[in-house]
Amino acid sequence: MEFEFDTVRPLKSRFVECKLVLLALMWIEHSEDQQKNITDDYSTPLLVDNSTWSNEFGSEIEHFRKVSNTVRIGVWEDVIRLGLKELLIPAYPTCLHAACYHAIAAIAMHIIDEEIAGKYINPADPCFARGLVYHSLELLNKERYFGHREDSFYLTIDSTDEVCWGYALYYLTHEIVAYGDFFFVSDIDDNKEFWEYYNTLDDVEEEEFERENWLNKPETYTQCQPFITQLTDRQQLLSRLVTRVVYYLCVGHGYDDKNLDAILAIPFTSRASGSFQSSLAAAAYRVGYFIASQNIEEWVQGRNWLLHDAFLSVLPFYEKGKKEASILYK
Repeated sequence: MEFEFDTVRPLKSRFVECKLVLLALMWIEHSEDQQKNITDDYSTPLLVDNSTWSNEFGSEIEHFRKVSNTVRIGVWEDVIRLGLKELLIPAYPTCLHAACYHAIAAIAMHIIDEEIAGKYINPADPCFARGLVYHSLELLNKERYFGHREDSFYLTIDSTDEVCWGYALYYLTHEIVAYGDFFFVSDIDDNKEFWEYYNTLDDVEEEEFERENWLNKPETYTQCQPFITQLTDRQQLLSRLVTRVVYYLCVGHGYDDKNLDAILAIPFTSRASGSFQSSLAAAAYRVGYFIASQNIEEWVQGRNWLLHDAFLSVLPFYEKGKKEASILYK
């Protein structure tokens, strides 16, 4: 029996997930920079005025409006950990996963609204969030969004149409959650052993689907809250989350969850506080060091986006880590 796995699609889907999480962390840091004193229970205000696309997921977005930034980071860390650990068949999604992706889509929509109004999350690029979302849509499903299908709509990076961007984020969330993690098989129609196995999986999926419907009811969604409120150490969570994302973006299918603790143990000295930017610099250094010391092949697309297109300021840290490791591990 020969399986043909669609390994490219999950890679792209998780690429988009990581990009949206980094954008959400930029939003949190931008908000916290405006505060004099930050406590563990501080919650960055999430204002989503564009109701044309968010009504269907209002309860999930509303929940993420109320929880603290520490909890938000903890949820993203957990969801990204699950998504990247199981590269082909991820853990079955729950309402918590769905709420996470709807929330980061809502954050991206808020940032886009701000960009359109002239308030930029990245002063060096007035279309930073729009460019990130546009290229994510292009990466996952170009035909639906760029005029090649009956249900497509016209979109450009510099568009100022909030409704158009709102629908774009709405569909992007569905692309990630619903279509990003499937695989397909070929040349198996006559294989009895496979179909017996497949039917067993089908029974399991039916049970899980019934459980999922129960979890998604508004009165049961809050039962996830005791789990996520256990995540309280923001600086440690932020460091793990950012390092995990940077590691994935730099190696792609070479990602191995077992290496994360070893990467985080690589010494890095910085005078900066435990902010997103300082965590990003530390992660870039450590991942660069780890890649060079282990002679791991880089994922060019992810690395170039992270270090050249999005966060050029951390490129020197990545290169320094690689250089120091190459000298030590000659």
